[in-house]
Amino acid sequence: MAARSQPKEPSCCSILCGCINSIICWVFTLALSIAVAVVLYVLLTGDQQTLDTIMNDPTSVLVPSDMPGRNDTLLWREPSGQGGLQLEVLNALDDTWTPFFEEYIQKWDAGFQNETHTIDPLSLTVQSVEVDSQCEPVDGKLKACNGDYGKTDWRGINIALADQNNYILNSISKYNDYWMTVSDMQNDDNQMKYTMCHELGHGWGLAHTDE
Repeated sequence: MAARSQPKEPSCCSILCGCINSIICWVFTLALSIAVAVVLYVLLTGDQQTLDTIMNDPTSVLVPSDMPGRNDTLLWREPSGQGGLQLEVLNALDDTWTPFFEEYIQKWDAGFQNETHTIDPLSLTVQSVEVDSQCEPVDGKLKACNGDYGKTDWRGINIALADQNNYILNSISKYNDYWMTVSDMQNDDNQMKYTMCHELGHGWGLAHTDE
């Protein structure tokens, strides 16, 4: 009677090597796919700036800078008989974000000057309140908050509740600490300043086309 050889069970070492090879293959395929997609995008659109950004910081394709926002301008109801916007802003941020908040509140409130006039469309007052990562809105006010909101597709976001006439009833600006702890070149003071300035602009009612 012929002897039958028994199939050998795979060893732990061979299983581990197979898993490692699969992971390496998957990562290589992903990287190659991203590279091909970027090259095709640049060739089709002529967007050399995007290519330069990715070459300088490859992680920029993995970490979003800001989600697409609304493109419609909203209004706060103006005080009777007074021009511009008078608004109280609630600072519910922790100490990490407060310096940038104070800097850009001052800059937005200062207005700007052209050759003949000083233009000051904003009159802002600030009230410091308890740190509130939940960012509960308060009617008639803009509230700024921060917290770890997880792996969202935004670093900062503004959410406004408006009535049927597009007048803002309340507004909150939220700043996501999650992305500020990711170790990449984008998450520095300049990124936090940009995010703060950007979301405050939405808080006044500006759309992306107005910034």
